[in-house]
Amino acid sequence: MNAIAAPPLVGLAGLLDQIGGGKRVYAAGRAGSFAEQGFRSAWAQLCSGIDVERIARRKTAAAVAAVRLAAVDVATLHRVGLRSTEALAILRRAVDEVAEPLTGTQREWLDDGLGLLVAEQPAVGEVPPFVRALCVQPRAMPELRGQGRFVSAPVSHAEHSWAVAVGGALFAEPFRADPADAFLVGLAHHLHNALLPDAGLGGEALLGDALPMVRARCADEALAQLDPPLRDDIQHALLATRDAE
Repeated sequence: MNAIAAPPLVGLAGLLDQIGGGKRVYAAGRAGSFAEQGFRSAWAQLCSGIDVERIARRKTAAAVAAVRLAAVDVATLHRVGLRSTEALAILRRAVDEVAEPLTGTQREWLDDGLGLLVAEQPAVGEVPPFVRALCVQPRAMPELRGQGRFVSAPVSHAEHSWAVAVGGALFAEPFRADPADAFLVGLAHHLHNALLPDAGLGGEALLGDALPMVRARCADEALAQLDPPLRDDIQHALLATRDAE
């Protein structure tokens, strides 16, 4: 445990907190926050058969660059007339400004992701209905047992799942986990909330022994919207969440 709780994780936690600001980054002409856009496009790419490892690299690199660039993404840089080499240099400078807590391996992984961002503009189709549902399904507000909920700006389950996916990829190395697997688990770990509104821990506790069955049925309904290869991959990845607390 001492090795896992090493000081570098403190810096990574600070970076993850900054990445979470993507839930509040918007731009004219784009539907949803930067986080929601990342969630939707990640699922669109998965459903189009693009390898999850490439998606994880691209999306995590884009999220880290957005800590400094906000909604000025690679598409914007190309749209305003910059060459790919110029866009890549800008993205690298953005990542370098926040990369202090990252190891050399993590920086190399992100740099590969930046290269993919600039070089590839994958064509994708529509997302399944559960993705659209998660984009409008709000997270439950914080609560204290027996008291009213705290009032804060709502965050959707799509935005939360995007942040967990990116954070999982960044935190994978210290835990000797695979970044792509962690990214996929993050994207998929709230599939049940596409159907089940979030009542918070206190509300869910009232479901008692029925809660695991309810969650499983709701998740299965979402998974049924996916083709077998991807569905099987996600079911396998989600086995890792059984021991999560």
